[in-house]
Amino acid sequence: MSYCIDHNKFAFVRGPDNESGLSYLDISAGRELLFPKRKTSEAISVEYLGDQVLCGYRNGSVTSNDERGNSRLSTTVMSSFGSTTSVHPLQDGNSVVVKGSFGSCKVLDVRKFQNNTNSGFSDRATVMDLTVPLSLVHKTKSTRCTGVALDPTETIVVCPFAGDDNLSFALWCLKTGKFLRSVDLGTTGNNTNLPPFCELSSKTTSGFAIRDEYDSTTLPLITKESDFGVWFKSTPNPLAPPYCGSIHHLSFPK
Repeated sequence: MSYCIDHNKFAFVRGPDNESGLSYLDISAGRELLFPKRKTSEAISVEYLGDQVLCGYRNGSVTSNDERGNSRLSTTVMSSFGSTTSVHPLQDGNSVVVKGSFGSCKVLDVRKFQNNTNSGFSDRATVMDLTVPLSLVHKTKSTRCTGVALDPTETIVVCPFAGDDNLSFALWCLKTGKFLRSVDLGTTGNNTNLPPFCELSSKTTSGFAIRDEYDSTTLPLITKESDFGVWFKSTPNPLAPPYCGSIHHLSFPK
């Protein structure tokens, strides 16, 4: 189940066997709104954008659902994008960054979503394509890499992807769509037949990091190494000490 919370409002999508699809709860008003399940695909990601609830689907489509009534607008992205695994609204109130299961992202203008959910492929809502170079990404192995994060100024977009035998973060410039660089997290250390797993939190940090050094009070030194950092959960890799578990923090170098 995927869900999002906005003050007293709670929206969530459930598994393929549940007929209700998207559910919306307004705790302060004591009401519940059910959006019918789409017959074409399963909803797997959800996020608020003002009074709208945005849903990403396994077939790559994205819908905008009005919480004030049972109305829905949708757009459809290309099949090469994969499933829409993550949705991240921007501060302008009109745009959203969506992540595909094949590693790349798109910036969509919600105002250009169509009211015909069966119209097939439409690119009119796409503002920008944020693609990972083909030499770096393995599309099949990237299917379990989810999440989108933006720096505090909404200038840089970060999302995880998988290569042949490693996990990485891709960084793009949100102003130009240019791929800036990738940050290698090391080999996956995954001995199973499953693709490597990485879940990136959308909440960024101030970029402080704990160093393996100590001051006069025997406390570890905390230094600011960058303008922002991210939390993520992933399969074990050689860069993470065994006592750290599976949740990690990464500060991007200045």
